[in-house]
Amino acid sequence: MILVVNAPPWLHEVPVADYSATRTAGIAARTGTSSSTTPISIKPEIRGTRAGLSKEAVITDVANMYNGYAHAYYMSENLRGRTGSVSGKLRFDISPGSTVKVEGTRERFLLDRDKVGQSLIGSVVRVAVGIDAEGARAGTAFQLDHLRTEKENSEDKTSVEQHPLYNTEFLGAPMVDALQFPADECCE
Repeated sequence: MILVVNAPPWLHEVPVADYSATRTAGIAARTGTSSSTTPISIKPEIRGTRAGLSKEAVITDVANMYNGYAHAYYMSENLRGRTGSVSGKLRFDISPGSTVKVEGTRERFLLDRDKVGQSLIGSVVRVAVGIDAEGARAGTAFQLDHLRTEKENSEDKTSVEQHPLYNTEFLGAPMVDALQFPADECCE
């Protein structure tokens, strides 16, 4: 079975031409526009893209981008519906968008026969904090999505090493700045 999905509108029709519009129109090179009736030889300053890549390099980059997007989409569809919730002590260091590992513990009397006690990795989609001053209790609940085991996290079908379209990594930030920045380094 093959799932055919259109790319999102913002990713449609990525330009793969080896000439930019301003350069071929003669604006950037201060020349006339080349046409079939008045052909003008292509000067080196108007050849290539804004980054100076060849047509083959641009097509390869665009194909790699689409392949990365397709892989991320496949992985997301493969893990869709794998949700869960975890609650525990009061925490302000995990926010929606974080990827967390929930460590599972095995039954101590079954030893190696226990296949249920596995660690899970998932994305946090919702955080709920409960504080009860009268009962002296506090806790945090996390709604997780795209859950997978550690083994699945190392496979290409259910994980990606980085975002398919962005190279910049965001390592996250706590919901309360004081937990990340010591008091002496904090803003005035």
